[in-house]
Amino acid sequence: VKYAIKHGYDLIPIYHFGETRLYSTWAPLDEPWAVRLRLAFARRFQIAIGLGMGWPLVPVIPRPSATRCRSVVGERVLLPHDANVEADTVVRCHAVYVERLRALYDEHRAELPDYRDKELELW
Repeated sequence: VKYAIKHGYDLIPIYHFGETRLYSTWAPLDEPWAVRLRLAFARRFQIAIGLGMGWPLVPVIPRPSATRCRSVVGERVLLPHDANVEADTVVRCHAVYVERLRALYDEHRAELPDYRDKELELW
């Protein structure tokens, strides 16, 4: 959000339903302790790690039995353009983006059986 404001870009909320089911996470990387460790690593080094397995013959290809994906696109979030971005502006604009992303998710989750009862989790 900070760089979008600084360089004059707007944000467009997009959510991809079914993306997490394209690959299986290798155990124990899906255990709660491993997820916490991966998140701490990602926050510290600004890089995400994870090992997934798709189709057994060619693991980088998504699983053939995976749920179909669906992408939904929300309305543009207009941001101010300011080369000297203040922290409170970033926080305020980020809150608007998250609110729009949640609304987009809630609007479309009822159309997909796997997501009807799932709340959106943002870390």
